[in-house]
Amino acid sequence: FSFRLRLAAAGPIPWAARAVTSPQAVAILCGAMLGWAAPGWIAQPVSLVLLPGLAFFAGWMGVAAGCCVDLRAIRGGHFTPFLYEAGAALAAVLVLFSASLLGTMVPAVPDLGAPVILVLAAVCVVGPAMPPAGGGSRGVGRAAGGSRSSFREPSLLAFLAVLLAAVGSGLGPSRAFLVSLPGLPDPLPLPIELESLSERLAWGFAAGCLAGLIADLATRVDFVPGRLYPPLAAVVLLAVGISAGIGVEGLLVGAVAGFWLINATLRRLDILRVLDRGARLPRIAVPFLAAWLTGSALREGSFDAGYFVLVALGVVAARPLFRLGTARVVEGSSFHRPRRRPPSPGADRIVIDELGLLLGVLLVGLLPPDAGVGGLAGVLAGALFLGTMRCWWVSRRKTDAGAPAPRQEGGQASPARASTPG
Repeated sequence: FSFRLRLAAAGPIPWAARAVTSPQAVAILCGAMLGWAAPGWIAQPVSLVLLPGLAFFAGWMGVAAGCCVDLRAIRGGHFTPFLYEAGAALAAVLVLFSASLLGTMVPAVPDLGAPVILVLAAVCVVGPAMPPAGGGSRGVGRAAGGSRSSFREPSLLAFLAVLLAAVGSGLGPSRAFLVSLPGLPDPLPLPIELESLSERLAWGFAAGCLAGLIADLATRVDFVPGRLYPPLAAVVLLAVGISAGIGVEGLLVGAVAGFWLINATLRRLDILRVLDRGARLPRIAVPFLAAWLTGSALREGSFDAGYFVLVALGVVAARPLFRLGTARVVEGSSFHRPRRRPPSPGADRIVIDELGLLLGVLLVGLLPPDAGVGGLAGVLAGALFLGTMRCWWVSRRKTDAGAPAPRQEGGQASPARASTPG
């Protein structure tokens, strides 16, 4: 941060330096280097909080993704943009499946499988669940006329991405979980094994509805908005614990809980404000923890270069295509009305945020250890590359906007200057 301030004091920051010093890039690079080179007395304590921390942030980001599907923010019942976004998610799945079938014809290309393809499709189409960096809580505040405005662009992409990832995770190998009933003099462990995809999705939706109901009841007390963090964090921990206990995806439980909460709560503005202001910690912690996981695995030697290259190329090629194409279709439809907020620049849509990185972490559990680490490293490399492309794109647009207008024939700079008296 101090290096970036020195660059800003010296003059305009070049786009390359801006890309390297962005918070996400610094978190990824520092996490990967520290995870690879950290001594044992530092690596062991961090490894103890690595997976629980990622699980908590998965629940928190799931709640944020569910809150994006705010049905009360849609005026007049115009669900056509939601249909376009669902069509984009389906198109991403079909295109990636077709590319995977074509890739199996090449001997050197590994077969990804349906679970991995669904997770990669989720990474390619996922939309932001929280405001962009530096945006703060601008989407929740007072409008220009003084009335309270709680606008957040309603979008189904984040929820659909979580659902695709949950389906992909449900198609993976099943595991048996032992649950002991407390309070009994001689507790007996009850084995729970969810074998089919329908069972996992049903239990995930049921656990999400339960967590959403508890969150709604816990946040109805008339507290100030800042005091909503403890009950929301407690509900997220409860949702993550339930999902880990029954073997379903924590992102799905959090997303269903967030959908229930935002559409049933009486404190909708306060919930959105808490989520927006709480976006700073996961924006830094999630890339750092994911990169630490990759760096520690690299130190142990478990890494598959083939999956790394395949996942990185797939994300870099497919995400800009689907994200920019979906945005163009939705914004060009007659039902989309961006009257409360202008649409965000196109370069901001291709960046992989913290929710996309959490979806990439799921590859570690769906693939063998070396292939899973290679896939996660490919998602991190794709995030760095797309972030660099965003900085280059923004720098080029600023340069084009600041360029002087071409002079017209006859020596006149513009018709307005020529017609001005004197």
